[in-house]
Amino acid sequence: MWQELGTMFATMQWYIYLLLAIGIIMLLIEAFTPTFGVLGGIGTALYIIGVIVQGAITGSFLQILMLFLILAVLVIIVFIVLVRSARFGLLGKTALIENKTAVPVDYSDKKRNVMRTLVGKTGITITTFHPAGKFEVDKVVYEGITNGEMLDKGVLVKIVDVEGIKIRVEKKK
Repeated sequence: MWQELGTMFATMQWYIYLLLAIGIIMLLIEAFTPTFGVLGGIGTALYIIGVIVQGAITGSFLQILMLFLILAVLVIIVFIVLVRSARFGLLGKTALIENKTAVPVDYSDKKRNVMRTLVGKTGITITTFHPAGKFEVDKVVYEGITNGEMLDKGVLVKIVDVEGIKIRVEKKK
Protein backbone atom coordinates (compact mmCIF):
# COMPACT_ATOMS: atom_id res chain seq x y z
CA MET A 1 0.00 0.00 0.00
CA TRP A 2 2.77 2.48 0.91
CA GLN A 3 4.56 1.64 -2.33
CA GLU A 4 1.36 2.30 -4.29
CA LEU A 5 0.95 5.62 -2.47
CA GLY A 6 4.54 6.63 -3.33
CA THR A 7 4.03 5.55 -6.94
CA MET A 8 0.82 7.54 -7.18
CA PHE A 9 2.44 10.79 -6.07
CA ALA A 10 5.59 10.17 -8.13
CA THR A 11 3.68 9.57 -11.38
CA MET A 12 0.89 12.10 -10.90
CA GLN A 13 0.70 14.83 -13.56
CA TRP A 14 1.00 18.51 -12.55
CA TYR A 15 -2.57 19.34 -13.60
CA ILE A 16 -3.94 16.61 -11.31
CA TYR A 17 -1.98 18.10 -8.41
CA LEU A 18 -3.46 21.46 -9.36
CA LEU A 19 -7.05 20.12 -9.46
CA LEU A 20 -6.65 18.37 -6.10
CA ALA A 21 -4.94 21.36 -4.46
CA ILE A 22 -7.48 23.92 -5.70
CA GLY A 23 -10.32 21.59 -4.65
CA ILE A 24 -8.93 21.23 -1.12
CA ILE A 25 -8.25 24.98 -0.84
CA MET A 26 -11.83 25.79 -1.88
CA LEU A 27 -13.18 23.30 0.65
CA LEU A 28 -11.07 24.92 3.39
CA ILE A 29 -12.29 28.39 2.42
CA GLU A 30 -15.89 27.12 2.53
CA ALA A 31 -15.30 25.64 5.98
CA PHE A 32 -14.03 28.87 7.53
CA THR A 33 -15.89 31.48 5.44
CA PRO A 34 -19.26 30.07 4.37
CA THR A 35 -20.23 30.91 0.81
CA PHE A 36 -23.53 29.01 0.93
CA GLY A 37 -21.94 25.96 -0.67
CA VAL A 38 -20.63 27.64 -3.82
CA LEU A 39 -16.91 27.22 -3.16
CA GLY A 40 -17.52 23.92 -1.36
CA GLY A 41 -19.37 22.52 -4.36
CA ILE A 42 -16.76 23.72 -6.83
CA GLY A 43 -13.97 22.42 -4.60
CA THR A 44 -15.62 19.01 -4.30
CA ALA A 45 -16.18 18.85 -8.07
CA LEU A 46 -12.54 19.76 -8.79
CA TYR A 47 -11.26 17.16 -6.33
CA ILE A 48 -13.50 14.45 -7.81
CA ILE A 49 -12.42 15.41 -11.36
CA GLY A 50 -8.78 15.12 -10.25
CA VAL A 51 -9.42 11.68 -8.75
CA ILE A 52 -11.27 10.49 -11.89
CA VAL A 53 -8.50 11.74 -14.20
CA GLN A 54 -5.82 10.07 -12.04
CA GLY A 55 -7.85 6.85 -12.05
CA ALA A 56 -8.31 7.02 -15.83
CA ILE A 57 -4.58 7.54 -16.40
CA THR A 58 -3.36 4.79 -14.06
CA GLY A 59 -6.36 2.45 -14.03
CA SER A 60 -5.68 1.74 -10.35
CA PHE A 61 -8.69 1.41 -8.10
CA LEU A 62 -6.40 1.46 -5.06
CA GLN A 63 -5.10 4.93 -6.00
CA ILE A 64 -8.66 6.26 -6.34
CA LEU A 65 -9.53 4.79 -2.94
CA MET A 66 -6.40 6.35 -1.36
CA LEU A 67 -7.24 9.80 -2.77
CA PHE A 68 -10.74 9.61 -1.29
CA LEU A 69 -9.30 8.44 2.04
CA ILE A 70 -6.94 11.43 2.02
CA LEU A 71 -9.94 13.72 1.46
CA ALA A 72 -11.89 12.02 4.26
CA VAL A 73 -8.99 12.49 6.69
CA LEU A 74 -8.68 16.16 5.70
CA VAL A 75 -12.42 16.71 6.22
CA ILE A 76 -12.24 15.12 9.67
CA ILE A 77 -9.23 17.28 10.62
CA VAL A 78 -10.98 20.47 9.42
CA PHE A 79 -14.11 19.49 11.37
CA ILE A 80 -12.09 19.00 14.55
CA VAL A 81 -10.33 22.34 14.02
CA LEU A 82 -13.69 24.09 13.46
CA VAL A 83 -15.22 22.62 16.62
CA ARG A 84 -12.14 23.47 18.67
CA SER A 85 -11.99 26.97 17.19
CA ALA A 86 -15.66 27.58 17.97
CA ARG A 87 -15.02 26.70 21.61
CA PHE A 88 -11.60 28.19 22.30
CA GLY A 89 -10.21 29.97 19.24
CA LEU A 90 -10.90 32.89 16.97
CA LEU A 91 -14.25 31.57 15.80
CA GLY A 92 -15.44 31.49 19.41
CA LYS A 93 -14.72 35.20 19.77
CA THR A 94 -17.01 36.28 16.94
CA ALA A 95 -20.19 38.16 17.83
CA LEU A 96 -22.41 35.29 16.72
CA ILE A 97 -20.87 32.73 19.03
CA GLU A 98 -19.95 35.05 21.92
CA ASN A 99 -21.76 33.68 24.98
CA LYS A 100 -23.88 31.41 22.74
CA THR A 101 -25.89 34.35 21.44
CA ALA A 102 -25.80 37.15 18.90
CA VAL A 103 -26.62 39.67 21.62
CA PRO A 104 -23.76 41.85 22.96
CA VAL A 105 -22.24 40.78 26.28
CA ASP A 106 -23.48 43.84 28.21
CA TYR A 107 -27.01 43.76 26.75
CA SER A 108 -28.72 42.50 29.89
CA ASP A 109 -26.89 45.03 32.10
CA LYS A 110 -28.15 47.91 29.95
CA LYS A 111 -31.66 46.47 29.98
CA ARG A 112 -31.58 46.06 33.77
CA ASN A 113 -30.46 49.67 34.26
CA VAL A 114 -33.34 50.89 32.09
CA MET A 115 -35.80 48.71 34.01
CA ARG A 116 -34.61 49.99 37.41
CA THR A 117 -35.90 53.43 36.43
CA LEU A 118 -39.41 51.94 36.24
CA VAL A 119 -39.69 51.39 40.02
CA GLY A 120 -42.50 53.55 41.39
CA LYS A 121 -44.20 54.10 38.02
CA THR A 122 -47.82 53.22 37.37
CA GLY A 123 -49.07 51.11 34.50
CA ILE A 124 -52.12 49.17 33.39
CA THR A 125 -52.45 45.43 32.86
CA ILE A 126 -53.10 44.39 29.28
CA THR A 127 -53.44 40.69 30.10
CA THR A 128 -54.62 38.88 33.18
CA PHE A 129 -51.93 38.09 35.76
CA HIS A 130 -51.90 34.47 36.99
CA PRO A 131 -49.54 35.67 38.71
CA ALA A 132 -47.51 36.71 35.62
CA GLY A 133 -48.74 38.83 32.77
CA LYS A 134 -48.18 41.86 30.60
CA PHE A 135 -48.65 45.49 31.48
CA GLU A 136 -48.06 48.83 29.81
CA VAL A 137 -46.15 51.84 31.14
CA ASP A 138 -45.65 54.96 29.02
CA LYS A 139 -46.89 53.11 25.89
CA VAL A 140 -44.27 50.34 26.34
CA VAL A 141 -45.34 46.76 27.10
CA TYR A 142 -43.47 44.82 29.80
CA GLU A 143 -43.86 41.41 31.38
CA GLY A 144 -44.23 41.35 35.12
CA ILE A 145 -45.13 39.19 38.08
CA THR A 146 -47.10 39.72 41.25
CA ASN A 147 -46.54 38.22 44.69
CA GLY A 148 -49.08 35.51 43.89
CA GLU A 149 -52.00 37.89 43.45
CA MET A 150 -54.31 37.37 40.47
CA LEU A 151 -55.12 40.53 38.50
CA ASP A 152 -57.63 41.12 35.74
CA LYS A 153 -57.01 42.96 32.49
CA GLY A 154 -57.29 46.75 32.79
CA VAL A 155 -56.17 47.03 36.44
CA LEU A 156 -53.82 49.82 37.51
CA VAL A 157 -50.54 48.46 38.85
CA LYS A 158 -47.51 50.00 40.50
CA ILE A 159 -43.98 48.72 39.87
CA VAL A 160 -42.55 47.92 43.28
CA ASP A 161 -39.28 46.12 42.48
CA VAL A 162 -36.94 45.02 39.68
CA GLU A 163 -34.81 41.93 40.36
CA GLY A 164 -32.48 41.32 37.45
CA ILE A 165 -34.89 41.43 34.57
CA LYS A 166 -37.97 40.46 36.61
CA ILE A 167 -40.42 43.28 37.20
CA ARG A 168 -42.55 42.85 40.30
CA VAL A 169 -45.87 44.72 40.36
CA GLU A 170 -48.78 45.09 42.76
CA LYS A 171 -52.30 46.40 42.43
CA LYS A 172 -52.36 50.17 42.90
CA LYS A 173 -54.27 51.18 46.00
